[in-house]
Amino acid sequence: MTAREKFEEIGYKYSYIDGAITNECPIIEYMMEEGKARERIVFSLNAQRVYISASDNQFYAPAPLSLEEIKAIKLQCIELGWKK
Repeated sequence: MTAREKFEEIGYKYSYIDGAITNECPIIEYMMEEGKARERIVFSLNAQRVYISASDNQFYAPAPLSLEEIKAIKLQCIELGWKK
């Protein structure tokens, strides 16, 4: 199973955003929405960093992670070749 399949299995939607479009580095984004609540897991490809947040359309906060989300993040990092 790929990281994308793992994320989709637990309810996230995949997006790839090319840096040329945004004048920033390219990212892979997984987003889960439930009502007004939104959780995002973003992989910054050039910076090799993962950003995780949750919002309710008013406030952003760090998001708690389930074990399945941690496994999917680890798998995505391995697939991207981030071995540091």
